Amino acid sequence: MNDLLTGGAGFIGSHTAVELIAARHGVVIADDLSNSSASVIERVNDARRGKTIKPTNTSRYEQGAATL
Repeated sequence: MNDLLTGGAGFIGSHTAVELIAARHGVVIADDLSNSSASVIERVNDARRGKTIKPTNTSRYEQGAATL
């Protein structure tokens, strides 16, 4: 199963991401990183067992979106 997790780099979201990864879910994190730090990203990356998170600017997807 794949999950989209908004706010996944924040405190609660990152803990949720780690638990979902441990349950063998695919996790896509959407976050503006305004309430995060490098250590949070490292912890989630560690849970992914070497598959790194690649930050992406999503502003191009936001324009004209019906919902976000």
